[in-house]
Amino acid sequence: MSNKSRKTKQKELLYKIISKQKRLFSAKNIYDLCKKNKIGFSTVYRFINSLVKKGVLHKFYCNEEALYSLSSKSHTHLICENCNSIFHLKEPEIKIDASHFKNDLNEFQICHIQIDMFGICKSCLNKQTLTISDKNEKSRV
Repeated sequence: MSNKSRKTKQKELLYKIISKQKRLFSAKNIYDLCKKNKIGFSTVYRFINSLVKKGVLHKFYCNEEALYSLSSKSHTHLICENCNSIFHLKEPEIKIDASHFKNDLNEFQICHIQIDMFGICKSCLNKQTLTISDKNEKSRV
């Protein structure tokens, strides 16, 4: 069997839909955009994975879901330790100088970087502040 894949109308449509994506997307997102054209989910999934293998798409994980992007920029999450909310850090792109890890990487090529940073979100911080001020008010009475 040849290493080349056949060019079909389905693949052309999928590529056209994917190339218009400006944000991270899932296989289900693409499936929802093309299912009226009678393209099955497995076809979408296989096509996306073929683009990942070719380096056209980059695969990231968010909340245990595979997400894809045409961009190889780093992908950073801010994760709240209280409510488990996940926020995407849009700017700036985090850059890591891989030369610092040369001995550890040992013939390993980095394609993209995903970082998860943990802390407490603004909403949870506000709740904590309210709780503390409520306790202070009650202690004065």
